[in-house]
Order: sequence, then C-alpha cells, then structure tokens
Amino acid sequence: MKIRTFAALFVVLLLFTGITAYWSEAKAADEEFITVTVKEGDTLSGIAKKYLKNPSQYMEILKFNGLENPDFIKAGTKLKIPVQLLKESPQKPETKPTPKPAPTTPSTPPPKRTETTPPVPAIPPRPEALGVIFHVAKDAIRTSAAGADETLKVGSVIKSGDRVVTDTLSFCSISLGAGRLVVGPDSRLVVEQIGKDQQGGTMFYIKLIRGSLNVDSPAGLDLRIRSQVAVIRAHGAGFTFRVEEEGRTFTEIYSGKADITSASSRHALTGGQGVVVDSGGAASAPTNLPVTPVMVGQEVQSEGELHQGAVWKQASEAVSYRVEVALDSYFEKPVYFAGYAGDSIDFNFLASYPSGRYYIRLISVNKNGLWSAPSNASFYTSQTR
Repeated sequence: MKIRTFAALFVVLLLFTGITAYWSEAKAADEEFITVTVKEGDTLSGIAKKYLKNPSQYMEILKFNGLENPDFIKAGTKLKIPVQLLKESPQKPETKPTPKPAPTTPSTPPPKRTETTPPVPAIPPRPEALGVIFHVAKDAIRTSAAGADETLKVGSVIKSGDRVVTDTLSFCSISLGAGRLVVGPDSRLVVEQIGKDQQGGTMFYIKLIRGSLNVDSPAGLDLRIRSQVAVIRAHGAGFTFRVEEEGRTFTEIYSGKADITSASSRHALTGGQGVVVDSGGAASAPTNLPVTPVMVGQEVQSEGELHQGAVWKQASEAVSYRVEVALDSYFEKPVYFAGYAGDSIDFNFLASYPSGRYYIRLISVNKNGLWSAPSNASFYTSQTR
C-alpha cells in the first residue's frame, strides 16, 4: 500500500513539474520579440504590412512599445514586434559543427584567432531641421530678403529676413527643430531672426502683420511674435496667436505659458486663458469665449443620403464653427480650413481626397471673432473612387 501511494505521488510530482516547465516555456515564447529600427519615411502601417501576418494589427505594435500616436514615429526609434504577430517566426541561427583544425607539426602551432571588426555604434535619431517647410497646401509664397519670390514646397528652407505669405485657401507648417509652427490662411509674416541662441536653443522671432499662427513646440524654444500692438514671448507648447484686420491681437494658450507685453500693460498667460490687445495697446482677458464643442461621430443625413459624419451640441456664444482637417491627430499636417455653420457635418467632402486617414476637429467662433479651444478629433478614411 505504501509503495502504491509513493508511486502515485511520484507521478503527480512529474506531471506538476512538466506542466510548470511547459507554462514557463510558453510564457517565455509569448514574450519573445524582434526589434525593427524605424528609417526615414517609414510609417507604422508600412512596417505592419512588411512584418505582420495581419497588417490591421498595427495598433498591437503601438501598445507593445508603450506608444500612443500611430502617426508620429521618429526615424531611429527601435520598435519591438511580438513574434506571435509576425508573418514568419524568426529563424534561429543554425549551429554548424566546428571543423577540426588540420593536423600540424608540433613546431608550427595553429595561429590564434583575433577579432578585427569593432562593434557598430548605434546611430542616434536625426533631429528635425530648423526652418524647413514640413507641409504646405495650395500656393504659399516665400519672398527672400533680396526680393526673390518662391512658391513653397516641402523641404523649402526659411531664413532670417524671409517673408511668408498665404492666401485664403493656403497654409504651411515650418519645422522648429522640434515641433511645428503652422501659418494659417490669409497670413503675412516676416521672419526677423531664426537660428540658435548662445545656449544652443532654438530662437524664432516673427513679425506677424496679419493672420494666424498655431504653435506646438517644447518649452526650450525661444519664440517671440510681434504685432503692431503687442509682443508675445512663448515658453511652451500649443497656442494660437492672431492679428485681426481691425488691429486687435488675440492669444489663446492650450498648454505652456506666454508673456504678452503691450503699450499699457503686461500679462502672463497660462493654459486655457485668452488675452485680447486692442489697437490702443490695452490688454484684457475675454470673458465670453465660446464653449469648446464636443463631436460625436455618427452617420448624418445629407442630400437625402446617410454619410459618415459627426454631430455636436450647439456651443453657447458660438455663431459659427471652424473646421480643421489634418493628416495627423496632432494637426501638425493640416490640409483644410473652412468656416462652417450648423450642428452636424458630412465627411463625404473628403471622398475625393487621396486615399488615407484624415482627422477632423472643430473650433467655435463667437460674434466677436474669438475662438474656443479645439474639440476632440474624429477621423475619416478616404478611399479614392
């Protein structure tokens, strides 16, 4: 009886040991991954098509690497891709038997093997160039200090003394080394100075004659914007600055800080606040900014047909809306600006755009021409017919 009990216990112990070993091996296999280095021009969807057996699982790569934005992966980034998502499991290197050295005489010892190839150092990601056009829509013009005109295109270089002009349907974004400065439609500005300061940081000094700027850049940037009635020095990211036809300046900060100096006062601005400087130089904080709209994506009725779109509750103090469309969720690559009225929008107007994903958001505009902060973003995938 004791022998049977001992044998049973021995079998249970073997089974438990085998299950534990199998579970450990399975867990280790689940955690295996390959590493892919992002190259200049790579996209997450392109990497997924190349490596994944199901390219639609590209978001799994994003989650596995702790990233959030599928449209913003920098060259030089090392992405880990789980083995179970790959088209084919990575081949393990074959182990070939070590050939036996040829017999030698005792007086001639075999030569010693030495490593002559040094390890290849990792290549750091290349920083973005300063003052280069990152995106442009329609005809935006650069006039050099010497008076030569050039139609801007991606890769055009903006230098000190250049004037940038957009019409009612054009706009462009300028690389700030890290971050973007988007020049809105119907804008006129002069780049008074662009370069590096004594501490090696980026400085970008602008005279905005008319129009609007949207800025998104790290706090290390020294950005100064001057109009006829105020000077703004920004410390941080995410703000809108506009000079209106009647001589008023309006600033709205989404994040970061800015100092506004006018003829009669100085204001320190932080996230979410707004300041208006009138033509006499008096600065005041507006109290009637419209409420930020909230978009809810759903089908909407348009010309008797249902189309993909979004609806929203009419924002208080809003008399119209501004529709913004971009190629990325950060709206650093805008492709469309337009005024709009109503409480719903049909995304079908993007059907004629080149195939790809587009992001849409709204900004409320009140009767005084003041804007709200931007709404949440919705997206639409255009399929060229």
